[in-house]
Amino acid sequence: MAPAPHVCSQVTLSLCSSRVVTLIFQNRQYCLKSCDSRYLRSDGRLVWEPEARARYTLEFKAGKLAFKDCDGHYLAPVGPAGTLRAGRNTRPGKDELFDLEESHPQVVLVAANHRYVSVRQGVNVSANQDEELDHETFLMQIDQETKKCTFYSSTGGYWTLVTHGGIQATATQVSENTMFEMEWRGRRVALKASNGRYVCMKKNGQLAAISDFVGEDEEFTLKLINRPILVLRGLDGFVCHRRGSNQLDTNRSVYDVFHLSFSDGAYQIRGRGGGFWHTGILCEFRERGRLAIRARSGKYLRGGASGLLRADADAPAGVALWEY
Repeated sequence: MAPAPHVCSQVTLSLCSSRVVTLIFQNRQYCLKSCDSRYLRSDGRLVWEPEARARYTLEFKAGKLAFKDCDGHYLAPVGPAGTLRAGRNTRPGKDELFDLEESHPQVVLVAANHRYVSVRQGVNVSANQDEELDHETFLMQIDQETKKCTFYSSTGGYWTLVTHGGIQATATQVSENTMFEMEWRGRRVALKASNGRYVCMKKNGQLAAISDFVGEDEEFTLKLINRPILVLRGLDGFVCHRRGSNQLDTNRSVYDVFHLSFSDGAYQIRGRGGGFWHTGILCEFRERGRLAIRARSGKYLRGGASGLLRADADAPAGVALWEY
């Protein structure tokens, strides 16, 4: 009997750090599944079924990964756009080897003036844009030890605290001044800089860490944009529908793919058959690679050895944290 399909992880190929793919084991081979649930075929096309040409054998070479198709050829980036498809090589060379990287959340932030935080007009980080494009998108990385986060911009710089409390996207390395403590405040977040003060939006839209208290100008809406789908794993296993039921188990060796949609600081999680978990769920990114899910009651969803998913945890820790 073939082993049950399972997910290895949601990962990022280093070839294209802004795209998340799900690596899936199926029929004794692996598939690369895109965020819209299509599979990468060896000719570069995306297809809806995991057909033979969309399945690969994994090979490890000197700590890197190669994907061999059913004809013995290897995936490699081709052309100026870097389209991923199988070439002619029957041995993996430099172009056929990949690193698998942890996929950090990519986020946009909206300030109290209902405008997007951006670096479009220079090094100053300002809430002054009406659309979310590359200059309004930031890679958020959470430090494993301190739980503080950094924000990396499309222009190649980290947010950093500068003279007189200003925030600029100019740092090339992580330091104390690039670390921000995130406070979750319902549908909004507040950011505290290394000077112990909160980041606020000034009248001209520029961000500065000059506030001692949190008010409207210190609160931001944070939206996750590189997770249209979720695969969730807790301490005891994956989250999956119980067979013949709408109930969810949290201790399974197989997984379900859930779809995530966003509205005003909250999320809806949609499962198999189009049914929703709840409306207005809050996703809090608490640790590197892990989130907490807060229900409308204010309690956090937790798993357990019995596999039952409950919304009764008081703190976002342990069995109330989910790898995503």
